[in-house]
Formats: sequence, C-alpha cells, structure tokens
Amino acid sequence: MLLFNGFYLLVINVMFKTHKKLILLACVAVISVGLQIIPTMVYAAQLEWKSDTFEATYVDSDVKDALRQVLRQNGMQVIFRPGVKGTVDGSFNMPLQGAFNKLVVENALSYEYDDVTNMVTIFSQGTTSVKQDFVTLRNLNIENRVMAAARDLKLERNVRINTNTGIATLKGDAEQIALLRKLLKDLDIAETDRRKYSIANKRSEADMMVARAKAAQAAAEAAQFIDPASLTFQVIPLRYANVGETSRVFHGKTITVPGIEKTLKALMGVAPIANQGEQQVASGPAWGYGIQQIVVDERTNSIIVRGTEEKVAEVKSLIKKLDRSVPMIEIEVLIVRAVAGVSEQLGVNWAAERNLGRQFGGVNTGIASADPTGVTSGLSSAAATSATGLLSTTPESLLAGFVFQGTSFALQTQLSLLESESKTQTIASPTLVTLNNMTARIERSGSEYFVTQNGDNSGTSLTEIQAGLNLDITPSVIFAESSAERELVRMSVTASNTSVNTASAGGSASTSGQQVQTEVIIPINTTFVIGGLVDDSRVDTVRGIPLLKDIPFFGQLFRTDSTADTFTETLFFITPHVVYPEEIVSRDVSQRTYLNDRKTYLGQMRDNLQSKSRVAIAEDE
Repeated sequence: MLLFNGFYLLVINVMFKTHKKLILLACVAVISVGLQIIPTMVYAAQLEWKSDTFEATYVDSDVKDALRQVLRQNGMQVIFRPGVKGTVDGSFNMPLQGAFNKLVVENALSYEYDDVTNMVTIFSQGTTSVKQDFVTLRNLNIENRVMAAARDLKLERNVRINTNTGIATLKGDAEQIALLRKLLKDLDIAETDRRKYSIANKRSEADMMVARAKAAQAAAEAAQFIDPASLTFQVIPLRYANVGETSRVFHGKTITVPGIEKTLKALMGVAPIANQGEQQVASGPAWGYGIQQIVVDERTNSIIVRGTEEKVAEVKSLIKKLDRSVPMIEIEVLIVRAVAGVSEQLGVNWAAERNLGRQFGGVNTGIASADPTGVTSGLSSAAATSATGLLSTTPESLLAGFVFQGTSFALQTQLSLLESESKTQTIASPTLVTLNNMTARIERSGSEYFVTQNGDNSGTSLTEIQAGLNLDITPSVIFAESSAERELVRMSVTASNTSVNTASAGGSASTSGQQVQTEVIIPINTTFVIGGLVDDSRVDTVRGIPLLKDIPFFGQLFRTDSTADTFTETLFFITPHVVYPEEIVSRDVSQRTYLNDRKTYLGQMRDNLQSKSRVAIAEDE
C-alpha cells in the first residue's frame, strides 16, 4: 500500500511539471487502477493470518495446489471458481500472508472470505467482477423474510442488513445484485401494502366501535325519555336516620354523625343528590332511568323521590332497610371507694364462683370466640398504659380488671357486707343511656382556685384546677348470629382519678393521679369491674394533756405523736344492658295500659263504695 501511494504521488508530480492538461488523464488512470486493486486489498485485510513461515518449492505446478496448501496451513478452506488458471515456479520461504498475496497478484486473482464458514472463494479478475451495492429499505421488519428468500436462492452470504441505518449491503456479480435488488424491492412493497391494509382495517374497526357507542348512547337517551304522565312523587319520611350529616358537641369535641344521603349517592350513581330547591337529576347505572329526581328535605327529615312507580318502590324499600333503629346501651355504674386489699378479696370470692360455672372475660385486643378468657388493664401514675396477660384466679396475680358473673343481688349483698365492715363506701351509682358506638361520660370532680403570680409582674390572678373521678365508656353491640349465641358488647373504658397537691411554699399547686385504659368484650348484663386507682394519704395525730403538751422539750412527756397511712382504691362496677327503642315504646304502652286498667278498677270500687254508702244512709233514715 505504501508503494502504491508513493507511485501515485510521483506520477502526479511529474505530470504537473510537464503539462497541466495531462494531470486529469493521469488521475483518471490511477483511479481506475486503484478501483481494481483496492477490493483485493480490502478483502485481504479481512483474513487473519498465522505467524508461521511457508516453505515450498514448485516446478511448473498448478496455482490452485499452491493456494490450497497455503490456506490449509493457515487453517482455512478454499473454493475455486471456473476460470482460475496459472502455474507456479520457484521456492517460497516467507510468511503465509506474503506467499498468499504473491500468488494472488502474480496470477491476477481475487477472492472472497466468509468468516462464518471460514471459507475463501478464489476467482479470476478477468472473468468475474465482484461488485457492491446499497439499497435503502423503507420497512426494517422484513429482514427475516429477506434472509429466508436469499437462503432459498443460495445468496444469503451476499446480503447484509443494518437495522440501525436501514441499509442493505449487496455483494456479488451484476446478475446476483440485480436479483437481490428485485427481491428487496418486492418484499418492501409487499410490507408497505400489508401495513396500509392493517391501518385501514384498524381504522375500520375503530369506526365501527364509535358507531356502536353512538348507537348505544342513542338507545340510552331514547330509553331515558319517559312519559311525564307515568311519573309519580313519593315523600319518604325517615324515622331513625337523618338525611344529612349532623354535628354534636360532646365534652368540648365536635362529632359528625353521617346521614343517609351519602349512602344513596353511592347507590344511585355518580350524580349528586340535590337539596331542597335544587333541580339536580340523580340517576345512574344501578337503577336505570326510572328515577328522574331525588331531593332531600332536611326540614322534615324526608326524602322526595320522583320517578316511575316501580323504581320509586325500589328506592322506598332500600330506604326502609337503611332507616333502622340503632340500639341503645343502658350502662349501670357503681363507683365504690374501698380500703386496700378489698379488690383482691372480691377477686378471690368471685374466682371461687367462676369455678362452679361458665364464666366470661375479655382482652384489650378483642377475641375471636364468644367467650372471653380474661381481662387486661393498664395503670400508671401520670398517663394511661396498657398491660397484657390473662386474668388469674390466684390472689397473688389479680389484675385491676375482672368480670363478675353472678346476679346483681349477689353483688349488692357482698358490697353491703363490706360496707358494714367499713371496708367500702359507695360514692356514686349513676345509670345512663347512650347510643351504639357513642361515648358516655361519668364525671365526679370539683374545682379549686389558687392565687398565682402573673409572669409580667402585673399582679395575681385566680387559677382553676379541676380534679376528681372521670369515666369514659364507648360501647359497641356485637349482635348474635343465631339464637344459640348470646349478644356481646365491646367496651372501650378509660377511668382516671386525679387529686390536687398543694405546696406550702408560695401557695403553688399541682395535680397527680392515675389512669386506666382497657377494651373488653363481655356478654350483655354482665358486670365488669375496674380497679387499681389507688390514693394514699398520711394523717399526723397529736394527743396529750392540754397546755402541758405544748411546753417546749418537756411537753413530749405529756403527749403522744402518731402517723397513719391510709390507702384507698376506687372500683368501678360497669354493667351494660341493650335497650331497643321499640322495647321502650312497648314497655311504655303496657305500663300505660296497666295504669288505665287500675284507674278504671279504682273508679269502679269508688262507685261501689258510694252506692253502698247511699244505701246505708237511706236505711238509717
């Protein structure tokens, strides 16, 4: 290659010095020769040669034998096309590549190399001319079909497709290149036609889907049209539920109770329900087009429905199922203050009763069965904590909460006995009724006022501190699934007891106390006991002879000092009962009927007495 470049530069220099017109002719000649030589050089560069030395001597030998021997030593196979002729005379002692190039150049040969099969094809430059051509493809996904067709024509080695650029490289003689170009053109046109057909088919399917959607919409709009004469109005009053949300304030907190409006919105579809005075149509796929309008009237707590008789009846049936009475829970609470050790004594006594029959308890995380096996509670000096474990029947491991399964009479009897022994004192026995899942509170507290110094030195002010007993109960009824089961109630209970501590220095005050939080599941009409709120107090007593006991130093001979520590525990006895509104009404009716009957009977007795009195007076006269 270096010799060729030097020769090319020398010719250009000489021609330029002699005559400028000859420069163009020289360039054309050199380029023509170069185009014939370059393919050989390019193809030769593709071969990988060993570093072995080729040694051989030939006398009037066929060039095919020499080339075959060189390539076999290099580990390659060779095929000769027709027209390869030539003889070799001389000795070779040179590298394999040099021997191969010498044989090819001296005999005017050319070759092709297939790196897949490791095959070298040698042909005569005078008889066969290898050319290259490039074709740009419009469809890149025809590569597999092109290679399959070229394989059938035994021309798969003559085609290379670059999928990144979309260009197909063709190699071979003029006839082969023409055949491959026609093949690529036909396959490219066929793929283009196939794509056009596919796009047209998809467009047709899309048009059909749009047409079906329009037809369905037209049918729905036609079905939506209802004869106004067939529509009817219905006012459905609610007895228990509210049509809209209601807010209630409970112990300074605002609680929002949802109404029936949102439920109807979800069932009727996405369209909102209009308030009174608005003209909002509420219809949806859940009900069809039989309902024209639903309006809520918060003033009368009613729902106004306008539609066909069939759909109005369906809405009325649905509202009747939703408008159900919510059970109320009557909670009897007995707050008892007892000396230390009474809760353990009660626990031992009741544990003996539990061994005689079926008992119930609860855990603060809830249970899977209907028979709780224990109760847990928490106790801390400043805030609520949560204890874990099950209730034991031994005095050493009794917790602050347990369940009494006896009758109310047995409970009152045992408490009366303890009260007669000055061990307990009933400080409150309230009874309250609350709705299901609504919190009820019992509070027994007082306020104390203390003089405090303002931070800006502007004087003093009175500060109120509240302390006492607080009991919050949130009941939730667990309805029985069969008549063989008992109704249960889940109660979330928080009990706290705080007291005010005063300090002599500066008149400052602080509060301290205990708090118990627990969640239990117990049967209805069962008493649940919470304890563990302990107060300790110390009383210093000085007894002695008046005047003499106050003499310094010698007064100790005439007086006696004593200190008594008292520990008291607050116990909460909680008994839930389920009360249904219809039971209250029926109970009131029966009581009213009974009173009316008694009133009638007493009236008859009075009339009889009066008639007998008149008869007796007449006889006396």
